[in-house]
Amino acid sequence: MDGYRHFSVASYMFAYYAAKATDEQIRRDMETYQRYLPLRKVYLENHRAQTDIPVQRLREIKAILEEYGVQVSGGITPPCWWTGSRNRPCLIPSATPIRGTAGNT
Repeated sequence: MDGYRHFSVASYMFAYYAAKATDEQIRRDMETYQRYLPLRKVYLENHRAQTDIPVQRLREIKAILEEYGVQVSGGITPPCWWTGSRNRPCLIPSATPIRGTAGNT
């Protein structure tokens, strides 16, 4: 990561992209990222709405990213972000809190 000594770059891979992108597309996109703004970490999302990524596909994508020296972690987007207030527990009013998370027991 020439020229960048004081920070590293992380990105988030949405489940929609992971579901549709071919291995070749992921490699092309990684080449572009690495050329202009090298990634150090990718948060790989395994589910969003009705899109679920099979475990085997997640492993394949992880292997591709690791070829580029990128650390891979799971990315989770909960349906409700807790505000810390009992009067207004969700930032998104239409969201249904997940039991047992962020004070929603």
